[in-house]
Amino acid sequence: MNRSDTREKLATAIEAYLDGKIDNVALDNTLSEEDIRSDNTCMEIAEEMMFFLSDFCYHKNEGKYRIREEVEEAIRRWVYLLRTGWEWPPGRKDSTRVGLRGLLDLLRSNLCTKSRLDGNLYWPLAGPQEWSDWKSKALQ
Repeated sequence: MNRSDTREKLATAIEAYLDGKIDNVALDNTLSEEDIRSDNTCMEIAEEMMFFLSDFCYHKNEGKYRIREEVEEAIRRWVYLLRTGWEWPPGRKDSTRVGLRGLLDLLRSNLCTKSRLDGNLYWPLAGPQEWSDWKSKALQ
């Protein structure tokens, strides 16, 4: 599968979850696929998406499992980034760290304590200006 197909598959699965068409298990299966894990952009977004899925029961994006509106908007920005060719910077390491920092990230993800969106609803971009700049560039 080529890179754009892989990114489209991830974008479609995230969007289907947000729209209530699939449950957390179906999305988790896509997030864990080998082709998703082999692309840094997909892997970083997939790792972050896991913070919004319960491992204890099947659920859709509804009721008590409904993702807050501002977070859902942020996740929909990820879908847009995936579909418009945004690339994870080669030297950037968020969740792909090794050593002590990687161990701390592993604990953080397993304890589901805090998403990177808690500090920046535009993650993986720096903020609204970088989002605006990317949208302008993607439309050209």
